[in-house]
Amino acid sequence: MIEILLPIEDTCISKYSSTINFGKSDSLLIGSSSSGNDYYKTLLKFDISSIFSKVSIVRVLLRLYVYKKDKAGRQEVTAYKLLENFKEMEVNWNNQPSHDEIGYNSMLTDGNLNGYFDIDVTSIVKQWLNNKTEAVHGIEVIASESASSFIWFRSREYTQASMWPSLIVEYDDSKLVTDSEQNGDVSIESTNLYQLGNNFSAAYKN
Repeated sequence: MIEILLPIEDTCISKYSSTINFGKSDSLLIGSSSSGNDYYKTLLKFDISSIFSKVSIVRVLLRLYVYKKDKAGRQEVTAYKLLENFKEMEVNWNNQPSHDEIGYNSMLTDGNLNGYFDIDVTSIVKQWLNNKTEAVHGIEVIASESASSFIWFRSREYTQASMWPSLIVEYDDSKLVTDSEQNGDVSIESTNLYQLGNNFSAAYKN
């Protein structure tokens, strides 16, 4: 079973334009300019309260739509768990949040251009779910600081929602049953879950 979560906040920050906020932009940018003088990071935040904490999660993917890239060939993209909060309409380079030391990498290729790119962030999401006292501040996405490494993604401000960033949460189907199979050993928890674009109610076995 698949659940799709859309961001509640997303933006990017620029080293060169260190006091500028890009919260209203329909684009997210990572990487370095051709001169090497500018460098961008992307920040995303999701509400994960709908995720079943009692059901086994197979994996969680951060999915981004790539519509432009400067550099031909393969580029490493890394996602980090944010350790501090940010506000979409206020954050800039100078007040950016800190992130965890451990990053999760994926290789972006020319084949991802004008299509989707995934980073496995299962470990980040499971850390949030396993530590109920930890606030969910979000995810930072970066690329190499080498020259001409800019990569452009669509943000949640873009007109086509199908190109917005998302978290793709895959659950273990063996621990899920439908509402019609209620009995004494099943606890029902209804929520809007997405499978192939359709909403339905689900339950999990104790």
